[in-house]
Amino acid sequence: MTKTIDDSFPEKNTIVDIAAANADFSTLVSLMQMAGLVDTLNGPGPYTVFAPTIEACAALPESTVAWLTAEENKDALVKVLTYHVVSGNVMSSDLVAGDVATVEGTSVAISLSPVMINTANVITADIKASNGVIHVVDSILIPDGVLPEVEIKTKEISWLKGFKDLSARATSVDAGTVLNFSWQGYHDVLVLPTKAAFDACDFTNAVSLGDVSPVSYTVTDTTYFACSVPGHCPGGQKLEASVSTTVAAVMDAEPELSSVTGVAMGDETFSSLVSLVQMAGLAATLSGPGPFTVFAPTNEAFAALPESTIAWLTAEENKDALVKVLTYHVVSGKVMSSDLVAGDVATVEGQSVAVSLAPVMINTANVITADIKASNGVIHVVDSVLIPNGVLPDESTADEVMVVETPDEAAAPAPEDIDSAGCLSNTAGSFLLISSALFWSLYLFLF
Repeated sequence: MTKTIDDSFPEKNTIVDIAAANADFSTLVSLMQMAGLVDTLNGPGPYTVFAPTIEACAALPESTVAWLTAEENKDALVKVLTYHVVSGNVMSSDLVAGDVATVEGTSVAISLSPVMINTANVITADIKASNGVIHVVDSILIPDGVLPEVEIKTKEISWLKGFKDLSARATSVDAGTVLNFSWQGYHDVLVLPTKAAFDACDFTNAVSLGDVSPVSYTVTDTTYFACSVPGHCPGGQKLEASVSTTVAAVMDAEPELSSVTGVAMGDETFSSLVSLVQMAGLAATLSGPGPFTVFAPTNEAFAALPESTIAWLTAEENKDALVKVLTYHVVSGKVMSSDLVAGDVATVEGQSVAVSLAPVMINTANVITADIKASNGVIHVVDSVLIPNGVLPDESTADEVMVVETPDEAAAPAPEDIDSAGCLSNTAGSFLLISSALFWSLYLFLF
């Protein structure tokens, strides 16, 4: 599937400039910042970058993202990111099928018709930058040997032993264990749907794993196996493989969490927030140990700000103000919604926010989703941006200019203010007449 990416960027923009200006690459930019690669990819190059979209990054398991973004695994993150970079300016018309060395050191495999990098599809090609070119891909490229190996447990099953040893007809294994069935002679292995079918050797809804030794099966829950050769199952050629309660409890436990930054990066709702956090240089901080409580505005909340405010905050010279606005959304500590108490709470920025209950509000912003857990804190989603006092420029002040009307511009008296003798009839009119006379007297005297 081809995805439309906005490639209408000024010619002088670097690869990093282009990525930072496009929400589709917000996760990639955050990872580049964590890895310390921004200056490199802002350099002369040229570079060819296979850039994963925010959806591609979100497709990674949370445990993988959490591992890669941990401070102690920074070298691994650098390897993953530089595996997406090739030296030189390689346009799509220059691509040739085969292996191409990456900056990381190992090679990627390029295929044509369709164009693919390893198993990732190129969904948009030839986004030109001043120091190279970007080709957009729909999945993350992972070099071999970078991620930690997952231990796979196996257990060998002698498929004939059950005839002689009743204890062999049941086993307890960890979830994810691979059972390897082997035998001599003619046998098969079927998976039976229920304990009742297992006890009755009823193969009506059974699924065959094959009749050629060996066969394997990964156990994720209690599973029932039997041989369908006549007489074998009733004779004891069967196996009940149960998953231990301890392992089941571990599997049901909450998955490893990402940092506050990682959670925001993985949710399109926060793409505007993530981009601003990147501009302010706060991504690494909010990936640190914390803990932090973040009141996170949605994309719609930022869109409700005046364009002039966004333009002012994102100007390079106003970076300190942007940092103040963003850190005004952060409170030290992990404060769950059940811990909130009405009153003022100090923020990392220095000023306080006012917490209200029933409904829960932060200043005038509504908390629309609470208690999104992260490895280093918690996120509460708010529907408007919080602005600390004294940060934005005061637009109400302007230079006051005194305007003096020339005689030709002086307001003429209204007809109703002139009496039958041609004189101004009201007090204001009389004052105007006297003021005009004094003005002309001074004018003649001076000039």
